[in-house]
Amino acid sequence: MYMTRPLSLFKSRSRLLSTPVEGPGSGYLVLEGEEDIQYVRSSSGQEMIDEALMDLPFPQNRILTVNFTYGSGPYGKYTEKHNVLFIPVINKPLSSHCFYLMVDDNNDHKGLAHTSSTEEDTEPSCLFRTCTRDRNPEKLNPHNNCQQFQILRKKAGRFSAKCVDPEGRPPMFLRRLGWNIHASKPKITLGEADGLNPILRSQHPDFDFPLSTEYSQSMTVGKWYCPYMFIEEGTVKGQMERSPFYEMTLEQQWERIFSCERERERERERESDDNSVCVRVVLPTELVKISWIDVVSQRDETNNRMWFWGMNKIGSQTRIGLSLVIIERIMWEQERVGWVAGNDKQVMVARTETYTGGDLWQKFSCYVLVERFVLKRLDGSLVLTYEFKHTHRIKCKWE
Repeated sequence: MYMTRPLSLFKSRSRLLSTPVEGPGSGYLVLEGEEDIQYVRSSSGQEMIDEALMDLPFPQNRILTVNFTYGSGPYGKYTEKHNVLFIPVINKPLSSHCFYLMVDDNNDHKGLAHTSSTEEDTEPSCLFRTCTRDRNPEKLNPHNNCQQFQILRKKAGRFSAKCVDPEGRPPMFLRRLGWNIHASKPKITLGEADGLNPILRSQHPDFDFPLSTEYSQSMTVGKWYCPYMFIEEGTVKGQMERSPFYEMTLEQQWERIFSCERERERERERESDDNSVCVRVVLPTELVKISWIDVVSQRDETNNRMWFWGMNKIGSQTRIGLSLVIIERIMWEQERVGWVAGNDKQVMVARTETYTGGDLWQKFSCYVLVERFVLKRLDGSLVLTYEFKHTHRIKCKWE
């Protein structure tokens, strides 16, 4: 889960590149703004946008083109081009200049991650030599060092790359010295995402509403972006074309878990104490929904996924996979404010509430604080919600 920072911030204060990430499974996305655009004059004197990137960090709201020109003599020069989405490696500051490099070329590898070759990819060649063939791009494993590349600036506008794994050998177009890079594709529309607002989170939503209200107004207390390769729905090629990033927000809301009227409560309890109400209710502590349909989950350590699936109204199955990186971050975010999973993801709320007002009460309601992660595509369409009931945060109202 990534927060965003403007590119202009690092141009004026480069030391901020070393800012540590916020919690596990975190990182920063750098956004290019209008103020970052440079202009040059063509040979004809026309002013045009200079798409060349001269220095790090690279922006994430652009698909970038890596260029390397070679050849000379009577046969002329040839420029090799590769379209790449540079995503900073999780849990590392931007100053590390380490990236996942996602393929955006128009071929069968689109949406996959460039992967370094290893000794296994070495094969014999002529004249008693060996050569290392490039490994085909693969689905991203965020913990695979062979899919992490450190970008090195050789001089202004010239770069090279090395694999984070010391035994890894980057693809040929990356390991050549002195390639350049251009932001030649249209921008990806990303807004500000400042992560969690701890002050707003601690304040909780307004509790001033009538007892007839089942849910209070929701309040957004955090926002992040998740690159598409941490979410699985359909093909990675289709995801990259439709929504290269997903928006993740954290909402808070009060939800009614119990209510009663005075006369009915007296009949149920048959007690002489008219000013007490016994609350007994079993609550699910976590609940996932796809398009508002309850789903079941299964953890898949082999593929680094948590799978969620359910049946829609017409009987077809819907399945979404979230990287365990996201799941672990979500759980960390909940547990650090006191959320408890309970037994089999359930908790019994058992408490007695006493009315202390002067007049006779007529209605009573009990509410629990719910925190809900909402995952959406860039077009605003809902993917899933993941909610947690904080049974240590309960409030009651009387009328």
